[in-house]
Amino acid sequence: MTMPGKIILLFALLLFPVGGRGSSSKSLTKERSWSAGALLFKLTGTDFQVQRDTVLVFSATERLRQELDETRMRASVQPWAALPSNKLSKATYQVSIQPLAVVGTLLSFRLGGHTVIPGDASDQPWEYVSTWDLAVASTTTMPRPEPRISLLDLWPEADILAALLEDDYVRKLLPKSSRPESLAALWKMLDDDRPEPATGEDRCAYDVFLGESTLRAFAFLRVEESRVALRLHLTGASEQCRSAHKQLTIWLPIPEKLREPLGRANPGEDGYLLKDVERLGIPEYRLVTPLAELLRSPVRRRK
Repeated sequence: MTMPGKIILLFALLLFPVGGRGSSSKSLTKERSWSAGALLFKLTGTDFQVQRDTVLVFSATERLRQELDETRMRASVQPWAALPSNKLSKATYQVSIQPLAVVGTLLSFRLGGHTVIPGDASDQPWEYVSTWDLAVASTTTMPRPEPRISLLDLWPEADILAALLEDDYVRKLLPKSSRPESLAALWKMLDDDRPEPATGEDRCAYDVFLGESTLRAFAFLRVEESRVALRLHLTGASEQCRSAHKQLTIWLPIPEKLREPLGRANPGEDGYLLKDVERLGIPEYRLVTPLAELLRSPVRRRK
């Protein structure tokens, strides 16, 4: 499942396991802490925190609360705001986050959300994957620029383009014998010249978004000699296929500045890679809130 061209559903994640508010879906094998530069990482069953000196620059549970606050601000315009009171009183909104990989000061995580309305299966979950460089993070307070990074911050464009064009799934979405010479040309070709699925093929397998933002939706998967596998998270391009999340794996040469951090993260000691999420029992943290509470609760004040 780690070779190029293999398309899988979201990596070994049960999006919203049954559980109470503020809970975690996995049993962490042991609490862990390690350092990378000026950062101190602490992974427990209740939170994943990163500090610089005494300043908290990342907290999984705080990120979930921030997401709930953003949902509160939009609550009155959500479709579920017009639910009859008997349904609204039983409905909940669930958000979850899971740290997928930590390499040096780089943190890859998945954030997702979902409404649960009894007797209504129309709502689709949303989610995204992102990698942040916590070395440049300020504090957990929002709003602030998120320290997201792109593959282009770590690898030359030519290497990324070559890796994408080696992937069977990407080639399936391109006209036969095409060979775009830049990422911009690749994105345009995927937008304008994507083949139609054959009779009987799943349309959502073709209706995925691949573009500049895809280069920020990655996690470090595994290391093999002088190269590293990256898992790219793809989302459906249309509303109909929005929940048809897919992933592909590309291989890139290990850049010099990541050689030491990947060497420490690979055995799962100072950091870890996506391949070891299950083995280490890395938690998926989540919060569950009644929809009615989101409609009537004020947004928390930031300190």
